[in-house]
Amino acid sequence: MTTQKKLLGVFGSLIGAAIGLAVWCLIGSLGYISAIGGIVICLGAVFGYILLAEDMDAFGAIASIVIVIATVYLGERITFAMALKKALELFSDNDVSFMKCFIHIEDLLEAVDMKSDYIEDMVKSYIFTAVGGGFMFVKAFK
Repeated sequence: MTTQKKLLGVFGSLIGAAIGLAVWCLIGSLGYISAIGGIVICLGAVFGYILLAEDMDAFGAIASIVIVIATVYLGERITFAMALKKALELFSDNDVSFMKCFIHIEDLLEAVDMKSDYIEDMVKSYIFTAVGGGFMFVKAFK
């Protein structure tokens, strides 16, 4: 496979994972952690790579897995930042932006004693994604 095809595959994987990220954040904004979001992220990453690279190879699998891991992290961080923003708007007179919550999430989580909840949800998210979407990577190589 040519380098150009591999780069197109990575681009497709990023686009597919972004679609999954939107689903993840929608589910997360409702207060749920779901394997569905992880499955959609994995589906998007794998099939985005295959669609633009026209094949899945070891490089594609590794790139897709890295993209899925980063996307789950980003999704969980976005979900918590949205929840923190809502909570701060309810209990404070200050107008706090989503970006401030996103950038300073660790400090905010420590301030409200929720860092362990964040880590626990992150671990659950990775487990749900691995269980829900792991079969996609196995299937892509068959």
